[in-house]
Amino acid sequence: VCVSWEEVDEADWYLVAYREAGISNWTEKKTTKVDYTVKKLKKKGAYQFKAATVKKDTEVSDYSNVCNAYMFKMNCSLKAGKKSLTVKWKKDAKAGGYYIRYSKNRSMKGARTKKINKASRTSYKIKGLKKKTKYYVQIKPFKKISGEVYPGEFSEKAAKKTL
Repeated sequence: VCVSWEEVDEADWYLVAYREAGISNWTEKKTTKVDYTVKKLKKKGAYQFKAATVKKDTEVSDYSNVCNAYMFKMNCSLKAGKKSLTVKWKKDAKAGGYYIRYSKNRSMKGARTKKINKASRTSYKIKGLKKKTKYYVQIKPFKKISGEVYPGEFSEKAAKKTL
């Protein structure tokens, strides 16, 4: 995972902290760049990340807000229907649900998102689309831990034309 933030002029370096969700201890890493790649994370783990600035090796700012992430990427397939698309995927046993986003633009500009709260679900029919129009669709899992949502990474884009 690559954690990044905006540069702070007064900062001499930065502290990046991360931990697996549910674990109390944070692992801290020092960097002079405005990003840090955290390696060797579990493929299906939920993690939290935060960053702070350090000035003159002694003045440490408050940490940023905590960002949550769920480390799992999915794939989906599409079946065209009349003014609709059916999205299908393999169930992630550790997920709490899924986000599906779709757009007529490859860049996903103006995308609409649907949240599926039922983790056992493996398909969803997107209705009310324009006929004979190409749509791009992505899916990502999320995990809920103590009321906090840990989103995963969006899948590669799948594309299909409606009937």
